Amino acid sequence: MANPQKKIKFFILSAISLVLILYVAFQSRNLIIGPQIKITNLRNGQTINSGLIEIKGSAKNIAYIYLNDNKIFIDKQGNFSEKFVAPEGYFIIKLSANDKFGKSQVKLIQLIGKRSGSTSTSPV
Repeated sequence: MANPQKKIKFFILSAISLVLILYVAFQSRNLIIGPQIKITNLRNGQTINSGLIEIKGSAKNIAYIYLNDNKIFIDKQGNFSEKFVAPEGYFIIKLSANDKFGKSQVKLIQLIGKRSGSTSTSPV
C-alpha cells in the first residue's frame, strides 16, 4: 500500500501547478488575442450626409493606432474619437492597430458621402 502522506503531497503539488498554469494562461490572453478595434458609430455601406464626420470606437491590446495611416490617440479606457472630412461619393476609412509584439489588425469601413442640397450640373 502506498504512503498516504506522499499521495496528499502529490495532490497538493498538482493542484498548485494547475492553478499556476491557469493563471499564466489567463494573464497571457492579451498576447495571444492581439490588438482589437471596435468602431461604435459607423457601419459598412452607411451614407454620410455631412462633410465632417466623427469616428468613435475603442481599441484594446494596442501600442499604436492609425486612421488612414495617421497616428491617433486613445484615452485611458481605450476609447478614441477622431474627426474626418468625408469626400463626396464612395470612400474607405482604414483603422489599423499594432501591439508591442508585432501583431496587427486592420478594419476597413466603406462609406458613401452624399451632400444634402448638392445638385449635379450638366453643360448646356
